Amino acid sequence: MITFLKRLITSASAIFHRLSQDKAHSSSRHSLNDNQTQSANESDELPKCPYCGENQETWPQRRKKKCSQCKKTMYVRYKSIERERGTGYLVFSDKTLATEEDAWVYDWMLDLFELGYSRKKFDKRKSDYTKKHGVTLNNRDAVWSILNDLLDKYTKSSDLSKVQSVQFCMAKFLKEKEEDPYIQLREQGKTRLIQLKSDNCNRVKICLSKRKNDPVPCEICRVLENKEYSVDRALAELPLPPQECKNKYCSTYYGQIFESTSIALE
Repeated sequence: MITFLKRLITSASAIFHRLSQDKAHSSSRHSLNDNQTQSANESDELPKCPYCGENQETWPQRRKKKCSQCKKTMYVRYKSIERERGTGYLVFSDKTLATEEDAWVYDWMLDLFELGYSRKKFDKRKSDYTKKHGVTLNNRDAVWSILNDLLDKYTKSSDLSKVQSVQFCMAKFLKEKEEDPYIQLREQGKTRLIQLKSDNCNRVKICLSKRKNDPVPCEICRVLENKEYSVDRALAELPLPPQECKNKYCSTYYGQIFESTSIALE
């Protein structure tokens, strides 16, 4: 009974691992919106446009706003991310107005922070590259190289949960670049199957994401919903994501089938 409950808890956590990463990311950004209101008076200085340097009358109440002077879009972000002791919640501080490019970096630092990579390491990586090669490493190349390093790190340490997180981020990165994330999504599904097998799961089924931010499943994926596979067969065929999927970023995933267990009363 104890063994079954342990498997149940472990597997249930793994089932929604991919979705929880996206949800956590989204939730964190929702928290940022809340914090913008709560932290509006954290500085007596008027915010300045990151493009033209013009003082703004107040902090924007939303996550982005056009500058009153140059009319370019400014983005509200937080420079510092910490994890609160005891609760594990993320705490954001040091609010700033950012350019579109800097806002992109701040957003990706949230993903990298969850993978154990700090902004200090990010800046040092770019600095070291400039000293070595004499040219500046652009932000997108820096993030992609970091993701590859993290994938190698967690693969070597057999941390399958972190491997899936990195693969998810790599797929999202390619999606942002409007490139095909098929290989990363397939590898993430393979990693999940390996993890399920290590948890003594024998069968899985294909599930469709119900989250509103995910693309509406295409007709090909809808046909596959609830189709069952043995874990070994799924590992051999890797049916997800289907190559014929109409969505460039397929959100299907492997759900565990829990075996029925009878409990004898003593």
